[in-house]
Amino acid sequence: MTAIKTIKRRFVVGRHTAVLTVPLVTGKAIGVSVEWDSDRPPRLSRADLEQYRQLRNAILRTVATEIGGTVLVVDQEADGRLTPTVIEPEAA
Repeated sequence: MTAIKTIKRRFVVGRHTAVLTVPLVTGKAIGVSVEWDSDRPPRLSRADLEQYRQLRNAILRTVATEIGGTVLVVDQEADGRLTPTVIEPEAA
């Protein structure tokens, strides 16, 4: 599948910069990638991890609004648990 549009947003978490990329195909998000300013993702403090998730979710809310549908994110916690987050589009 070839993306017809790509949403790309840069944001700062603590001392690190991340770029979140979402390719859209026929108006639907087909995945998300996050690239950090270093060779590998940084070890984030608890506060930075919370900030990362808040910023990521805010960006994904704009994606949900653009595609007119829900975005689901599943985070793997340090203890291995999976935590789903449902992100709804902004109300009109």
